[in-house]
Amino acid sequence: LDPPISLCDGVVKDSRNRKVKIYPDILKILNFCKDHGLPMAVASKSPETSMYKELMKLLDIHKYFVQFEIYSRSKDNHMRAINKQQNVEFTDMIFFDDEFGNIDR
Repeated sequence: LDPPISLCDGVVKDSRNRKVKIYPDILKILNFCKDHGLPMAVASKSPETSMYKELMKLLDIHKYFVQFEIYSRSKDNHMRAINKQQNVEFTDMIFFDDEFGNIDR
């Protein structure tokens, strides 16, 4: 994904004109969690904090999350920040990631 991102005719694209889409079942999952009162947070190791926050707004999924931890630090830092700000125990969190190195603990 190359910044800047934009919304044109209802389609989100990056600077190379590549379409940005979410997986088909994501909205069903997000709505299920919201409907069942399950708070969700974003933890992303990226230096592009503002771009990813804007992306979530353009995709209209930002409203599902109570906290955004998007910065170039470890997932441990992200999870500790969520733990502290949301007052939720680590044992009550579920963590999903597509990078095996982040989940191999």
